[in-house]
Amino acid sequence: MTKLTCPHCSNQVLEHFFYLEDLTRSRSVLALSAGVLRLCGEYTDGDEFNARAICLLCQTEFPIPADLNLDFSE
Repeated sequence: MTKLTCPHCSNQVLEHFFYLEDLTRSRSVLALSAGVLRLCGEYTDGDEFNARAICLLCQTEFPIPADLNLDFSE
């Protein structure tokens, strides 16, 4: 069974981890006038999320192990 283990401090206590991801959002540029960049109100979310974990004990970020599946539940 795979455990979530910090590669820096070897922590395995789940309460000491956060899951992080970055979402890329893109908008069309409509105009540039008088120092104002006008953007489209509609946007598209990208497919890349840069999923990773952070150990709160040592502040080390690391990739989610490949053999772990993510389940987003309430």
